[in-house]
Amino acid sequence: MSNNVHASQVGYSNAGPSAFLTLVSDEDVVILDVRTPAEFDGGHLQGALNIDVQDPAFASRISRLNTDDSFALYCRAGRRSEVAAAFMVSQGFNAVTNSTSGIAELGSAGAVIVTS
Repeated sequence: MSNNVHASQVGYSNAGPSAFLTLVSDEDVVILDVRTPAEFDGGHLQGALNIDVQDPAFASRISRLNTDDSFALYCRAGRRSEVAAAFMVSQGFNAVTNSTSGIAELGSAGAVIVTS
């Protein structure tokens, strides 16, 4: 897959590492790490919020976010963030981008990784 952002048929976009890092450099984009809190504490993108897609409170926590904001989601490999992105779109979020790459690949592409 190229590094371009690709619109999917399910209402969110997919982005490779380069396009994703360009997107998250915008201060108006909310970065969501949908991994577990332990994974998040081990290293996450600078400025990211942690909302674990596997947590039973995920839907409740997502419902508190502004559906008009732009969101950039990532996880370890791209699968959990894809699930979260599809859910967010189903809840009326308009601008959701899923990283097709995991955090390790984002770090290799130049993302700043911080620990809690």
